[in-house]
Amino acid sequence: MSCKNRRRAGAMKDLNTLLRSRWVTGTYADMTATDGADALLKVLRERRKELIFRGRRWTDLRRLNKDPRFAKTIVRKINGALINCYQVIPVMYFLFRMMKIELSGIEQNVR
Repeated sequence: MSCKNRRRAGAMKDLNTLLRSRWVTGTYADMTATDGADALLKVLRERRKELIFRGRRWTDLRRLNKDPRFAKTIVRKINGALINCYQVIPVMYFLFRMMKIELSGIEQNVR
């Protein structure tokens, strides 16, 4: 979340804390990011690895496909034909509760 809120240093600190726990003590070298976009890519890549088989990919695909930098088109080859299995449509977006909109001032998702 730090990364998305443009707090690159905090995001990289959190990422390095997570990664350090996977390596033998003293063998891990901290990752750095050149800018916010680089930090976001590294955090998202690690999130994809860390949350495998937990059903988070679908949520990430819906959320990230709004941003052209992270949009993914999932295509499968079935009987020799390429089938587009996934395309973001507004009906797939969750609506925010009115209380959250009133308190935070965020925009409601379009449906």
